[in-house]
Amino acid sequence: MLTTEPSLEYVAASELERFGFRPYLSQYRRRWIAASGDVTTKLFPTLPRYLLLPINDASSRRLRLARGLSKGNPILSDERGQPRRVPGAVVEALALAEISGSFDEVLHVGDRVRVATTGALADVRALVQSADTRTMLTALLPLLGGCRARVPRDRVIAA
Repeated sequence: MLTTEPSLEYVAASELERFGFRPYLSQYRRRWIAASGDVTTKLFPTLPRYLLLPINDASSRRLRLARGLSKGNPILSDERGQPRRVPGAVVEALALAEISGSFDEVLHVGDRVRVATTGALADVRALVQSADTRTMLTALLPLLGGCRARVPRDRVIAA
């Protein structure tokens, strides 16, 4: 397990790949609102400041050359100075959870959301009434004493 400088997980992972290593950077998806107001989905590290690397690669001196890794000793070690090992079953479970979307931002019935769009519903706060499909949900809006609206999932964010 390697430690990175804050917010440099992607830099460190690409540097390690450039040096021929195969790091694993677990990620999840979350909605992101750009400064322009556009809503998109971005990937974020599941384990901020950590990368997983096969234990055989932990002794390589080339690790010290990779940008983004913590200065000094980037290898997370135990009290005896031995590299921390993550069991293969744990890494496999982490990868399967990532692939299935278990870490992704999910909206549930009753969650408070904000409509992130332009027009009449811009910035209106609402409650999720039902998650109709993978792309649409029904929200309860505080307009006209309460009304329902079908809204694309990518147009709402957790409030």
